Amino acid sequence: MPRTSVRRCRFHTPSGRLAGLHAAPAPSLDRGTSVVLVPGLLGSKEDFAFLLPLLAQAGFDAYAYDQRGQYESDGPHDPEAYTVAALAADLDLVLDQVRHPHRVQVLGAGFGGLVAASATGVRDGRVDGLTLLGCPAGLLPEQRLRMRVTAGAVQTLGAVRTVRLMLAHRERPRSGDHPHPALHRVARERLTATRPAHYLGVVRSWAAAEPLAPLGGPAVDLPVLVLHGTRDAVFGADDYARTARQLGAALTAVPRAGHSAQVHRPQAVARALQGFWSRAAGGNACPAVPHPAACPDLTRSATASGLSGPGQPGAARGPAA
Repeated sequence: MPRTSVRRCRFHTPSGRLAGLHAAPAPSLDRGTSVVLVPGLLGSKEDFAFLLPLLAQAGFDAYAYDQRGQYESDGPHDPEAYTVAALAADLDLVLDQVRHPHRVQVLGAGFGGLVAASATGVRDGRVDGLTLLGCPAGLLPEQRLRMRVTAGAVQTLGAVRTVRLMLAHRERPRSGDHPHPALHRVARERLTATRPAHYLGVVRSWAAAEPLAPLGGPAVDLPVLVLHGTRDAVFGADDYARTARQLGAALTAVPRAGHSAQVHRPQAVARALQGFWSRAAGGNACPAVPHPAACPDLTRSATASGLSGPGQPGAARGPAA
């Protein structure tokens, strides 16, 4: 399989531009389906940089983006602008701008799963399937309390100090949740680049969010997959089993992966996704996941990383124009 380039792109919304990454399949492999990947609370589009080329090499036109106010995306300074509904509306606009807007699979990681499940385009039948990666259907009372405490800490200590404490606590229990070494620089940069209003607004929104109701209905039969790592130190296996039961979803655990399974074991995640998408499409087999490609250097320098920025040679067309 040829090596697939991961290139920068951007999407346009009323609140500003959303920074994205795009991996396009070779024309001979193109399955006519786009995949949109939505990051979680403490993440960014770079959390999918290992997964994007694997999906493209299997024939999918794959995109990931920073949500409003997250890392390299524009965003308001008002925490009230970061409701689940507002972020879901951004996703609807992204779905309109991908190359195959009428054949789309959506994956949301962590809080991004709640955003994805709330998007109109996901609930009205435009999307062929939804994957919730490391995302429970709803928070338990003690988890809601932790979110409210976190929101108070953001206001008292500031966003950067609070997020550092959250990351240190999350990574202490199990080594499977430590960041991949290639993400260390991005993890430092996005900590201060993400707007404080984003952190505060998203934490408040998650604490107040109602549990997800079953998706689909008489007019819409939406396949849903709940995917998680067996070493997840943020939520437990019981949380994901309960989510699958509540949503009538398929459930898959990725062995030896932490909360960010797409970072820890991208090939295993890609295989699980292709199996789910194949079943959702009626059993048409997807190309096998290729051997590991060289991981991109996840820095902000397009020259050093090979991620072409806007206006540079090789920048992706379509939403990047």
